[in-house]
Formats: sequence, structure tokens, C-alpha cells
Amino acid sequence: MSTQADSPRGTAQEGEERFQALVESVEDIVFTTDADFRLTGVFGRWLERMSRRPEEFLGRSVEDLALGALHEIHLRAMRQALDGDSQTYEWIWPVTDGTYRIMHTSVSRMCDREGLVTGLVGITRDITELKMTQERHNRLVGEVDRIRFEWAETLDVLPEVVALVDREGRVLRCNRAIESLDAGLTQRAVGQNLHVALHPLCREADCYLASGLKRAAGEAMTELPDEVEAYDRVLDRRIRLRFRPIRGRNGSSASGMLVAILEDLSEQRRFEDQLRQAQKLESIGQLAAGIAHEINTPTQYVGDNLTFLRDSFRDILGLVAPLISASTDTAALDPAVCAGMCRAARDIDLSYLSKEVPLAIEQAIDGVGRVGTIVRAMKAFSHPGPTEPTPVDIHQAIRNTATVARNRWKYVATLDMEFDPDLPFVPCVPGEFNQVMLNLIVNAADSIAEAIQGDETRKGVITIRTRLDGDWAEIRVIDTGTGVPEQIRQRLFEPFFTTKQVGQGSGQGLSLCHAIVAKKHRGALTFETEAGGGSSFIVRLPLASSVVAPPAVPASPRKAA
Repeated sequence: MSTQADSPRGTAQEGEERFQALVESVEDIVFTTDADFRLTGVFGRWLERMSRRPEEFLGRSVEDLALGALHEIHLRAMRQALDGDSQTYEWIWPVTDGTYRIMHTSVSRMCDREGLVTGLVGITRDITELKMTQERHNRLVGEVDRIRFEWAETLDVLPEVVALVDREGRVLRCNRAIESLDAGLTQRAVGQNLHVALHPLCREADCYLASGLKRAAGEAMTELPDEVEAYDRVLDRRIRLRFRPIRGRNGSSASGMLVAILEDLSEQRRFEDQLRQAQKLESIGQLAAGIAHEINTPTQYVGDNLTFLRDSFRDILGLVAPLISASTDTAALDPAVCAGMCRAARDIDLSYLSKEVPLAIEQAIDGVGRVGTIVRAMKAFSHPGPTEPTPVDIHQAIRNTATVARNRWKYVATLDMEFDPDLPFVPCVPGEFNQVMLNLIVNAADSIAEAIQGDETRKGVITIRTRLDGDWAEIRVIDTGTGVPEQIRQRLFEPFFTTKQVGQGSGQGLSLCHAIVAKKHRGALTFETEAGGGSSFIVRLPLASSVVAPPAVPASPRKAA
């Protein structure tokens, strides 16, 4: 015996109930209409969320629900859907609270089992939030594009070449500054290895590139310098190459990519050389009065001795005049002539002249030698010399510099030189090394002058000591001055920092020394000091270009010299 649930009528009813439960559970609006576009069914949870009831819409036509342009949009879409052309369209639904919702409707015609058109079925979805999200996304994409464009333009106006390099050393992209190396290189560089793409000059830095890639990949490369300089012999330019790893948000550099920065230093180096030469000439100008005094003293006694020799020669010439005028074939002089010569010899004190004239000649020669020494030292000190490191006898360079600066230290200190005989010639730029030594000697003399406070009975000591320390040449300039107060030790090498009174110091001396030693020579300039106990400035220069510069060392207390 069959039940109602097993009958076709029961099965159809269950299917209809399940269908209704399904459409009522969806978030969208599901609707059906008859052929006259009157709503015969409205389902979905969206109406509930909008506080609307299906009964408000059932039996009503599009003409009742929509006005104006909205009416025409619905009516045109439904007519086309009724003709068999399914439609999708968007429209605006004003809400009673004055706001609106953006709706998306898909509508198709509905047929019965015999294929007759009975009306329409459609789904309307609220896409307001989706539209707002898309709008925000579009604004964000536009903002990102704008930022990318601005950054690209910013990089393109930089004079330095900036390139992104992958873990294989290939250029991923770069700015237009690369055109300064070779026209049209911007496009050709992408995809090539860095040293090939940029220029043959970078082949000098191949090992630096390899080390940079390892560091970018997260490997420890403590010996890698911050930068390397290469010389472009083809274009006669000095280039600085720097690598910076691309770091993640956690600060790691495991991405393996690098930013390569290539900077043309030619113009900067020329300006720096001109500035150093100008500062050297300024130093010479400041020492000019003392140098003139140093030259004046020997010149004065050379002149006095020459005056003495002139007068003595006149007297001696008067003594021997009778002999000059006497006949050469005379066998013996007239006794009267001999008597006159003896009187003349007594009058000019010939025995005194025979002792003093040779001394006067020796003193004049010594004075001329001292003037020549000062002039040669000045010439050696002021000559620009080569601009690249060359082997230099730094002992002779120190002697020349001490001679030039003699008038600055001789009144306040004695100067001792303790040179290591095993120290070979040191590769450095002679003119710049002279400038460093001049600044350190003058600085030591000024410190001692401050310590003795004008007491002419006291003198300090300046000791210049050299020694060979493995692959390094070390030069110490030690003074018995006031030392460096603890509160200013960290600022001692800052440009324009000075403890001297206004007009007495520019604050450029020690900062210039530090720049020359550390940057130009890849050396180190440090100091040891004790307040009230003097200071020792230590210059360390590598004896080979392959030696890696030591890390900066902070000021330390004065050690025993």
C-alpha cells in the first residue's frame, strides 16, 4: 500500500519544498515573474537583512516598482530576456534611509514542460561592497603605479648608476644614469652580468661583486669593504662601486639580491685634490712668517760674514799692493817697501784676519746650506707630486715637514725623531702625507703651548716615531701637551670642530688628516690620550694595496710610549 509521500504528488511537493528552502537560504534575491513581468515569487535572505518582506513585491509589476530611468532599464532587459536573450545588468536601488545599493541582476526566460514561455527567473545580487572594494583596489593600483613612476623618475635623475642585481650577478633593471657610460646601455644591460653590462672597469671589482653576492645571500663576509674604487683607463675616470643587500621585513638579506651603486668620482676627486692643495697652500701661508724668520737668521749672518770678508780683503789687498806693483825681475824688494808692508800688516792685524777669515767663510757656507735646506724642504713640501700612491721615503718626508714647521714648534718644544731603519718605502701620495704630518706636528705644538702657558723656561717634547708592524707602517706623533678632554674625544675628527679660539683654528686639520688616511690611503688614524698627560696620534698605512683597512678604533687612554 502506497503512502502520500511515495506518490508523484508527494514527491513533487517535497521537491518544491526543498527548492523553496534552498532559494530562501541564499544571500541573493531569487525572483520569478509571469509573462507580464509581475512578480510571482521572491526569495532570499537579502530582503530580510534589508528589513523588507516578500509580500511587498508579490503581484507587482516593474512599472509599480521602478520609476524613470530605472523603469526603462528593467523593462528593456526583461523584454530581451523574454525573447530568449538572457540579460545581465547593474542598477541602483535607492534605500528608504536615503542611501543606495548597487545591484547586479541576471535574468532569463522560464518555460513549462511543453516549452511555452511562462515568465522570467532572475537573481539579483547586492554588489555594493564588491564595487567599493574594486574602487579601493583601483585607487590602490593607481597609487602604486604613481609611486612606481615617481620612484623610477627619481632614480632616473640621480647621477649615480643604480642597478638591481640578482643572486647570479645579472642586472634586472637599472636607471638611465647608465647611459653616461655608454649610450643605449640601459636596455642592453638588463639580463647581462654586472661587470659586462656596466663597463670593463668593473672587471677590476669581480671579486668584490662575488663577495657582495655572498653577503646578500646571508653568508658572513666580514672582510668585505663597504665600497671599492676602480679606475676606468678607457675614459680616464675614477669609479666607486658599492653594494647594498635587499633586506626583508625581518632585516635578513637572504634574498640574494643586491642594489649596485656606481658613482663617477672623477669630478669629486678633482675638487678634493684642489681643496687639499688649497689647504696646503693656506698652511704654507700661515707658516710664511716663521719660514721667513728661519731664512732670515742664516741670511743675516751670511751677510755679516760677507761684509767682514769684503773689508778684510780690502785691507789685505792694500797690504800686498806694493808686491803687485813691484817689478817682477827685481831680485830683492826695497827695504823701505818691506818696512811699509810690515807696518801695514800690524795695522790690519794680519794674525787676527788669518784666523777669522776662514771661520767667516765656513759660517757663510753653513748659512747658505741652512737656507738651501729650508728652501728644498719647502719645495718638497709644497710640490703637488703624483695624485696616486707611490713608494715614498716617509722619513725624509717627515724631516722636510718638520723643517718647514720649525718656527711653530721650536719655541715651545724640542723635536725628537726615532725612525725604524727596517721600514721600507711606503706607498702613499707624498703631498697628502706631508699635509697629514704638518697638521699633526702643528697640533702637537699648539697642545704643548697651551700646557706651558707662555713660560719660556719650560719646553715640551714632540716625538715622531716610526716602526714596521707586519704589513703596516706606523707613525706616532707624541706630545707632552694638555691631552684631549674625555667629553670631546668622539668629536675630534669631525669637520669644523675645534677647541681653539675664534680665528685661530678652522677645525679642518684633524678631519682632513682622517679623510686622507682613511679614505685615500685605506689606513687608520687613531689617538691615545690622557687628560693633562699629552696625546699620541697614530697613523697606520698599508704597505700593500691588497691589505684590507682596519676597522675604526675609538679613542683610548694614553699608553706608555
